[in-house]
Amino acid sequence: MTKAVIVKKVAKTLGIKPAKANNMVEIVLAEVKKGLIEDGKVVLRKFGTFRTIDKKARMGRNPKTGEDAKITARRVSNFKASNQLKRKINR
Repeated sequence: MTKAVIVKKVAKTLGIKPAKANNMVEIVLAEVKKGLIEDGKVVLRKFGTFRTIDKKARMGRNPKTGEDAKITARRVSNFKASNQLKRKINR
């Protein structure tokens, strides 16, 4: 599912124009981004939790050449589905 599909479904469900639905979806996504940047965690009950995780620097291997390569430390995002969502997915 893409963002465009979500916007269309929101517009249809609420009976509003797609432009207004797009603004609503953008606001929600912006708040999720803001929460990850500022707090490192966004919890959506009955859906799941978005978190940021700090990865340490490590040694890896270039699969093309086989040479060792240093992978730098970085921060990545992670999502863990709630138990309710897991149950619905695994029906």
